[in-house]
Amino acid sequence: MSRVGSTLRRGALIGLVLASLLGATGAGVVRVLMVGQVFPYETPVAGWLESDPAFTYVVVPVRRDTGGWDRYPEAEAKKYVRMYFPRTYSCLTDYDFLCYVDTYFGHFTPQQVDFMYRAIRDSGLGGLTTLGGGISWVAEFRQSWERSSVASAFPTEYIQTYDRILYVENFKITIVRRPGIPPVFTPFIELGAEEQPGRQCAELRAKDGSTTFATLRAARGTGMPFTVAWQYGKGTTWSVASDIQSDYNLWWTRWGGSDGYKYAMDVFLNMVLYALGRDLPQDIMEWHRLGACFPSTRKRSPCSSSSATSWRDLAQTGSPLTVRSQR
Repeated sequence: MSRVGSTLRRGALIGLVLASLLGATGAGVVRVLMVGQVFPYETPVAGWLESDPAFTYVVVPVRRDTGGWDRYPEAEAKKYVRMYFPRTYSCLTDYDFLCYVDTYFGHFTPQQVDFMYRAIRDSGLGGLTTLGGGISWVAEFRQSWERSSVASAFPTEYIQTYDRILYVENFKITIVRRPGIPPVFTPFIELGAEEQPGRQCAELRAKDGSTTFATLRAARGTGMPFTVAWQYGKGTTWSVASDIQSDYNLWWTRWGGSDGYKYAMDVFLNMVLYALGRDLPQDIMEWHRLGACFPSTRKRSPCSSSSATSWRDLAQTGSPLTVRSQR
C-alpha cells in the first residue's frame, strides 16, 4: 500500500475512534476565534487546537508578549484587527467559540466589541477568558476589559484593593466534586490535576448564578475560584483565574524548567466542548493518546479574503490565518 493510502486509511480509522470517544453528536468542526496574545510562542492554546481534528481557528493578535506589559502600537494593532477580525456580525457568528488570551480591548471599535458581546448573548457562541496575566497587572489593560460589554458576559469579576489586583501565589487546585456538576474536570482527579503546582492566579469573585468547577489551594487564597462557568443569554462562558501563557504559568505550561500539567490540553478542550453543549470524551486517556497522530494542515476561512500558509505569513500577507488540524 502506498504511503498516501496508508495515511488516508490511518486517518479514517482514527476518525472512527474519535467519533466513538466523543459520541455521536452530529456536530461539525468547532470554529474558534482567538484574540489577544495568540502566537504559539505566547500561548499553548494555538498548538492545542492545531493538534485536534475537531477544531479550526483564526487568530487576532492585539497583544504581544515581551515581558507581559506590551501591546502592539495603535496603528499596527488596528491593522491586524482590520485584517483578521470578522468584518460583519454574520461572519463573527460563523464561529462557535471566542477565546481571549490576555486580551487588550482598546484596539477594537465599539461596534466590534458589541459584535462579540451579542455573539455570546444572542447567537450562543461559547467563550473563555484568561484573567491572570498582563490584563490584570496593567490597569489600562484591565480597565479595557472591565469597561467592555464583553466582560459582563463572563462569570467572574476581579477582587481589588485600592485599584490593585490581589494574587494567589504557588497554588494547587481542588476540583469540585459536588453532585450535579458536569464531568469537565472530575476525570482528571485520578490523573494528578490536583497535585500539579501553579505559579500565580488573580483573585476573582464568582458572580451569582455561576458554577465553580475548580478552586485554589495556597498559603493564602484557598477556596478562591480557579475556573468558573455560567450561561449568559444563549451562550456559555468560562473565566480562568490564571494566564494560559507559554513559559509563564506552570499549571497550564512550563515555568522555570518545570513542566505544566500533562493533560492541560485535554482540560482546555473539555472546557470548550462543555461550553458548546457537545458531548465530552468518553475515554480521556484514549483521547489524549491520539493527540500526536497527525501533523496540522491549513484551510481557508469562509469569511476571509485570502489565506496564509504559515505563521510567518501572518505579518507578510495581510491575510487571516485559519488552521484546520488533523491527528
